[in-house]
Amino acid sequence: MSVILKIICDNKFGFKYTRKFAEETIQKVKKINLELSQRYDGTIHKRQKWEYRLENYTKGKSAGKSIRIMGNAIFDFNIFKNAVIIGSHFKYWIIFDKDDKEWFLAFRKEVFKIITFFGATEIIYLMDNYDHLCVYYLDIEEGLSYEEVKSKLLKDYGSPVTDYSKLNLKRNRKGNLKQYFLDDFKDLK
Repeated sequence: MSVILKIICDNKFGFKYTRKFAEETIQKVKKINLELSQRYDGTIHKRQKWEYRLENYTKGKSAGKSIRIMGNAIFDFNIFKNAVIIGSHFKYWIIFDKDDKEWFLAFRKEVFKIITFFGATEIIYLMDNYDHLCVYYLDIEEGLSYEEVKSKLLKDYGSPVTDYSKLNLKRNRKGNLKQYFLDDFKDLK
């Protein structure tokens, strides 16, 4: 099973659980001008038709409602009232790769464009399965805000790593995750 990178951030863009809001958001997302079309493995992917899906993770409760925007070959966006989950087609472990800094900087620039669009200033990298960090993005699907998830991570794991050079792959393998990463993009502002 692959361990896919999930990125969470705050949502200051706004949110309405309506088709009209979703359609208007797609038109705005198209203007972000995402340039990265090459996956980490070098495969080139063409953009697809942008579309949305109204989702409800909590069976009727308003807290778990979201609008999922899909169409970019690299990213998709799941917009909640108080958070955004940015899905990617990349493995979680790319944040530990110290060899291809140029590609990772290009990736971070794209993510920075996305979070700026949503009014956020920082992100936390999580994973979609495999380890303890997957439960935190699932908390957003259950209605927690970005700030609440960030507080839970701080309580459970302590302060985040904020410098890529301090990420330690050996400390973060096989169900033994000890670090999480918060990127405030200070070097890109």
